[in-house]
Amino acid sequence: SLSAPAETYYVSPRGDDANTGQGAADGQALRTVQAGADKLQPGDTLLLLGGVYRETVTFPRGGTPDAPMAIVHSRESLSAGLDDFASAVGFLSG
Repeated sequence: SLSAPAETYYVSPRGDDANTGQGAADGQALRTVQAGADKLQPGDTLLLLGGVYRETVTFPRGGTPDAPMAIVHSRESLSAGLDDFASAVGFLSG
């Protein structure tokens, strides 16, 4: 069976959760990490753009050993304040 190609979703403090999240521009990026987490499927990546994200995030699904989900940040990003980030990352990888 064919699997869907992995997606990358973008989160920016200047984004909007009504956006698709499929681009880094303000008119495309999501506003909250939670909105991005809600979109993630196994194999997808959530890219946090520059900013501070203060929220508790609940991941509705996890990745698989063959298709982990990843949360990464741009060099300018400051993800300090993302509550329970370490435990979330462990959950994402299986």
